[in-house]
Amino acid sequence: VCSCGKHKTDNKSEKSRQNISKVTKDGGNLSLIKKETSYSTNKLGVKGVSYDKKRRKYVAQLSYKKKSYFLGRYDTVEEAKKAYDRKREELLEETRAE
Repeated sequence: VCSCGKHKTDNKSEKSRQNISKVTKDGGNLSLIKKETSYSTNKLGVKGVSYDKKRRKYVAQLSYKKKSYFLGRYDTVEEAKKAYDRKREELLEETRAE
């Protein structure tokens, strides 16, 4: 079982090969950015969007290739999700072009 507890494999090198195939030349993990569903701990249920209680705004942000992108604060979840989706597509296009 790997550290996350989800993957069971007797052959650790096989699992490593599977994970390495998901990583781009410059270290980006495509499976994370391609994943469209949010984590189970996300209360809004929208990937890349959280709520800033202090400012009463929705925050869009994304991390990829060890770099964080703050995409802004928005009045609605929909606006924040659009900002996240635009940046996600932009990063995917850059990765495809490489």
